[in-house]
Amino acid sequence: MAKTLGYSRQPVTPDPVYHFKTILKTNFQEKLNLARKCDSKVIIRIPIQEQTFRTIQRLGKIDKQLSTLTITKYEIGNVETLLDRGWWFRIANKNGDFAYVKRATARFWMYERRALETFSKQLTPTYVPRGCMFVFTFVKGSGNRSDMDTVL
Repeated sequence: MAKTLGYSRQPVTPDPVYHFKTILKTNFQEKLNLARKCDSKVIIRIPIQEQTFRTIQRLGKIDKQLSTLTITKYEIGNVETLLDRGWWFRIANKNGDFAYVKRATARFWMYERRALETFSKQLTPTYVPRGCMFVFTFVKGSGNRSDMDTVL
């Protein structure tokens, strides 16, 4: 009899919100680095399905509506439900060096990307939709063990 690894034989339907959260968390951890050369303003751009964003946008409140670009910016509300507790900092090593998000600067928004225009040999245009984009911006800070109690 063959061994099973404990996997269910029923097909698993992937949760798009869970998948998005995983990608966003990974991006945060990568961006919260200790490099001094990098600009402190961080922009994370992730392609996203509109349905997934509609679920996530309930976590924020509208900061401002930019009608000319059809972009709505949201302030971060209860972002811990999206990214878990401690989402805003990363302790990078055992010496206590860390990077963190200046939470008052955190914003997120979504917009629909403009369709890509391309032409056939007969020079007739066709338009390829490029989907939606999720953007999360913040300003990054850094510190060491002596700063931990005041910043974190």
